[in-house]
Amino acid sequence: MVRCLGFNKWLREILPKIVFLTYDFFVKPITSYKITPWGLWRIAAWCLFFLWLMGYFMPAKQIYLDTIPHANYLKNTPLVPISLVKSDPRGFRIDSLDLPDEHFSIAWIGGSSLIKLNYTQGKLFVPLEVVEQLDSINGRKVVGLVYLIFALRIYEQYLSLLHALEQSPDLVVLTINPFWIFNHHAVSVWNNLYSGVVPALGSNIKGWRSLVIFASPSQISWGLMAPHLPILQNRWDYNHQLVNWLQSYPFIKKAPNTVQHQEGWADIVKSLSQPLKFWYLYGFMDGKSPEHLAWQKMALLNANTSGTTINDKVLEWMLEALHRSGIPALIYLAPVSPQVLSDPAMAEKLSAIEGRLQFYANIYADSSMKFLAKNPSRFLKLDKSHFRDFLHLYQSAPLSNYLTQEIRSQISPKNQISIPPL
Repeated sequence: MVRCLGFNKWLREILPKIVFLTYDFFVKPITSYKITPWGLWRIAAWCLFFLWLMGYFMPAKQIYLDTIPHANYLKNTPLVPISLVKSDPRGFRIDSLDLPDEHFSIAWIGGSSLIKLNYTQGKLFVPLEVVEQLDSINGRKVVGLVYLIFALRIYEQYLSLLHALEQSPDLVVLTINPFWIFNHHAVSVWNNLYSGVVPALGSNIKGWRSLVIFASPSQISWGLMAPHLPILQNRWDYNHQLVNWLQSYPFIKKAPNTVQHQEGWADIVKSLSQPLKFWYLYGFMDGKSPEHLAWQKMALLNANTSGTTINDKVLEWMLEALHRSGIPALIYLAPVSPQVLSDPAMAEKLSAIEGRLQFYANIYADSSMKFLAKNPSRFLKLDKSHFRDFLHLYQSAPLSNYLTQEIRSQISPKNQISIPPL
């Protein structure tokens, strides 16, 4: 009887209070919430606070340091890779570089033409050969900060330059790819650099304007917030750890491999992450000659040197940024195979590219920039056996020696040395 009376009292008095409290604290705020500016700011503030709190109590291991392209090969050399893998939204390294106290830093920005493939020695780097030959300048150990990005397009080269200038190097070297410099069909492919370069923009108005053209609002927002919120800054590392953790459980089904074996060269190019797949995917190649050299030729012939394309505008931004920095710069065209010079159509297009670069060289004749507008293949002892295609090298000794001499003559005119080509 007593138990029954107690239950009735709980049913009549206590349960309604629980229901009303539940409604007041959980249901009413949702159903009767009115959006106000202050409410939205409050929600945003709490989100940022908890994101910061998670990053503080859950620090990420910097796994990306083990995935930096060519880092293992360049270990214990005077060359430091700066660019990250394409899937990493940070774009560039964020760790402190271990450099000598008294050093002369060269920021070298270029694409795959910086690597030569030697079957007996593996991959070798043109900047490494030059830095090792230079050794020291004015008693300071030479160190190379290399921005090596495969399939580098002109806008990525501009973003890399903005990041490099933020590091205050003693010299900047720009390797210009003649196949892409004025090709307005492919201006940008590495969109992970969009948010990665944001911390380096500062008060660079033209840099911000260009980013608005190429990047999405979310990429710019990520770039603004990430340096202040470790959990966003290191999201690539968190993702890498999570994927590795999930793979350790056999009961989790793995995604099937959807890439099937395909016979045609064009189909293979489509299925792989190749720099020139753009031409196949977007129809700029007619498909009549799907060989490796054919798309390289098409890339060169599609160069527009009229001065009216976005490429010229980006190049102007690059040169203006260099000029404002006052940092000495060496700008040269990557050498091409003699086959390019012997082909009338390609030779004519290459001459037009050289003429356009010389136009900019004349504009900045009194600056600290040095243009080597003429392609090195016109006067260096480079024959067909030095190249594995129209652009990429097997042997680079003549080029490395030539660039070493040019850098020495630019930085230390009194100490100019003569290095004969091999």
